[in-house]
Amino acid sequence: MHLPSQTLLQGGRYKIIEKIGQGGFGIAYKAYHKGLQRDVCIKEFFFSDFCDRYAYSPNVTIISTSVEKIQLVDTFRKKFIKEGQRLATFQHVNIVQVMDNFEENNTAYIVMEYIEGGSLEELITRSRTLTEQKTKEIILPILDAMETLHNIGLLHLDIKPANIMLRKNQTPVLIDFGISKYIETVYGNITTAPVGISKGYAPLEQYGGSISDFTKSTDIYSLCATMYKMLTGITPPEPLQIFGGGLISPRTLCPQLSNDLESLILKGLSLKATDRQQSVAELSKFIKVIIIEEEPDEFDLEWEDRVSDIDGNVYKTVRIGNQVWMVENLKVSRYRNGDIIPNVKGKEAWTELKTGAWCNYDNNMVNDSICGKLYNWYAVDDERCLAPKGWHVPSKKEWATLVNYLGGDEIAGLKLKDENPQFWESPNEGATN
Repeated sequence: MHLPSQTLLQGGRYKIIEKIGQGGFGIAYKAYHKGLQRDVCIKEFFFSDFCDRYAYSPNVTIISTSVEKIQLVDTFRKKFIKEGQRLATFQHVNIVQVMDNFEENNTAYIVMEYIEGGSLEELITRSRTLTEQKTKEIILPILDAMETLHNIGLLHLDIKPANIMLRKNQTPVLIDFGISKYIETVYGNITTAPVGISKGYAPLEQYGGSISDFTKSTDIYSLCATMYKMLTGITPPEPLQIFGGGLISPRTLCPQLSNDLESLILKGLSLKATDRQQSVAELSKFIKVIIIEEEPDEFDLEWEDRVSDIDGNVYKTVRIGNQVWMVENLKVSRYRNGDIIPNVKGKEAWTELKTGAWCNYDNNMVNDSICGKLYNWYAVDDERCLAPKGWHVPSKKEWATLVNYLGGDEIAGLKLKDENPQFWESPNEGATN
């Protein structure tokens, strides 16, 4: 039973908006911070196997009279509090920021930043697969966050797309440092704790092995499994299935994938921990040096930064990856052979056209210099050609190449927008000209 909407915590400092997730050891809420006037994420300790809450009360109760189980819940509640205190010490852009922790309702709470951009899992679901470039842009910062954790002896042990969030500016953030996955070494003694299994992302040693078997390579396996999902759109099989030959090579599913990146992922997915990369630094080093093979373009990449049409209009151009694009919309009023393209202004006449034509936005000539002319499909598809000599209207495949190079459907359009507020309503987020 979770806290209902509008529940107040800490004397009204926080107001619960809605439940956004639940695991074996906690419930996550979207909440409002009255003092900061902003949304936050609040994680509540709730050991689902042994805890409950009556509908009429916010207090958490232990549903057992066993002294052993009561002590177990109390032990993990204390670990939960320590988790929040430890996370609050991190000031890393790629690790979720902890703002507060407190005890109330016979349980404990951690207050964190609320990340609005959604999870990597959601991005993969929408885009199906991500490009190598986009994968590197997300994974390298996460590796930096992992190295920060490993340097103080903390293993995450549940790295997967659902536990990587993306801020609005696409900065990746590692979340969910659950107490069920926390290992602490103190004076040579290793604490014991039940460890959850995320199928497809957990290595063999997490399936019933000793907690003392967990090393940095345990997290590396999960990270490589995450890359496999990003690039192929498919969750890797569980370790025993891999042992039986059930792992399809990434390049079989994604033929354009570079050999080097495939080899790196397969090494990281080795069943034996000693066969994997042994440190985040090692993995990061190899990812950084991998050269992404771009699809060759059909024209010479030596280009002029200006191009003129038959009317004498001059357009700026830009190279993006292995392609060259015009920065500006066409303003030409004639086909390449000199034939006139009619200017049709009436709405009824425009809808009845069976031949090429152009107009201005709002039929206002002032817009010609701002955003170019608007052409119907007949003009675009005319064999006399709209584009200047040596240029052409891009194909669907060429558009796809551009979108993939810029990081996929979710952000390519944002990057292509002009930063000038004259052209886009505020907030014009993600524009890079």
